[in-house]
Amino acid sequence: WARVAALLAVFIALLGLAEASYRLNRGRDAIAHATEAVELLTAAGRRAEARRATYWLAAGHHAMEDPARARILFEQVLAETRVADTDPDLRVRILIALATVESFAGEARTAIGLLEEARAIGADLDDRRRATLLHSLAQSYRLAGDLEGAIRTAVESLALFRAVDARSETASIENELALIYLGLGNLEAADDHARIARTEMERT
Repeated sequence: WARVAALLAVFIALLGLAEASYRLNRGRDAIAHATEAVELLTAAGRRAEARRATYWLAAGHHAMEDPARARILFEQVLAETRVADTDPDLRVRILIALATVESFAGEARTAIGLLEEARAIGADLDDRRRATLLHSLAQSYRLAGDLEGAIRTAVESLALFRAVDARSETASIENELALIYLGLGNLEAADDHARIARTEMERT
């Protein structure tokens, strides 16, 4: 049991290192830690943890501006999460991440479909992750030309980010609103949101 516990601690540490590296914008390190975690967890037969490691591996490739590899990995782990014992929270996160990849590739409609599926799953997301989902949805609506839908979801996202005092994310969604209003030709509203975004980012 001591050996099993030690191995589990190593697996958890590698997953944590992969996530932390990604969040610190160290994509190369995230890939290295996640790759090792995937190999060890797969060999140990720990499929659920291996799926999470694959998620961070894909995220690392996205951070390193390798969307093709990121898409392949996200699609792989998404297919694996269709089994009955899958954590719905992980599936939601994968759908959001894959939608981000599709959105950057100019596939806004595909991204919207993925995000709407994530929204419909009903996983018990906290306010920050719900806000992130809505932010991604607002961006995809804007890129698809549905500016009214973009405003509606962006405002919802903004309220949630403010509620959790997520300042950099608040600045980001304010900037998104500026782009949406710019698309509508409302320069006054676009200027207001852009100024707020800049002020928030400078404060952060």
